[in-house]
Amino acid sequence: MEQELFEGLKKGRNGAWEVLCRENLRRCWFLCCQLAGDPPGGASLLLASLKGAAEEWKCRKELPGESLQELLSQEILSQYRKGVEAREEFQNLPMPHVAGEFQPLVREVEQLPGEVRPYYWMYAYGDLNPRQIAQAAGLEEEQLERRLKEWEEKLAQRRAQWEKSQRAAYIRLTTQFRDGAGNGFAQVQLPAALLTALGNEAGLPIKPPKVRKEKPWTKKRLAVLGITVGGAAVLLALVVLALILSL
Repeated sequence: MEQELFEGLKKGRNGAWEVLCRENLRRCWFLCCQLAGDPPGGASLLLASLKGAAEEWKCRKELPGESLQELLSQEILSQYRKGVEAREEFQNLPMPHVAGEFQPLVREVEQLPGEVRPYYWMYAYGDLNPRQIAQAAGLEEEQLERRLKEWEEKLAQRRAQWEKSQRAAYIRLTTQFRDGAGNGFAQVQLPAALLTALGNEAGLPIKPPKVRKEKPWTKKRLAVLGITVGGAAVLLALVVLALILSL
């Protein structure tokens, strides 16, 4: 992480948090839902993780060697292991989805056993290595690394039956999905209720999209509409009449 960004996050500057939101928030929202299993749990996990990360950055005196995504992913995994209770106000949030071209990657991870899946998500697409995962989750590193490699090899065996063009496409997609700027998660939608909570509780400088309210059809509006339509009809009639007379 660059020094300027670190100092900005440490001091709570809006510009630094805007960088976080632009490059990391959609990925973190998606990963939180995958770990929690549903949007209510994912929203609560994301809130707890961002709050925890903010508090940790305030206490740090030196620039961390990890990237911003690594720091966020470690906090997400740590909060996941602690257990975060899903909040009722997030019950109706929709499950986030990545673009259609990345759906095969999601389905591939979903084929893994439930106990392995959270750690594989953070390993494959959360930018964490086995040491970081073990440290954040309180697990034994060698055993975790062995399990991750075991399942990675099983997934690779399935791909061995693919044609060369399919394997090339897979490499391209996984590279995009792991992109540090979060471009693989650009299609993930951030619900307004989640953005509101993040702004109010985590202090993020973001605002939910404004919902346009339809004005009721009052007598005055109907009268104005009638006059407008009537005037347009008269004008059109005059134009047609002028064309006929000119023939």
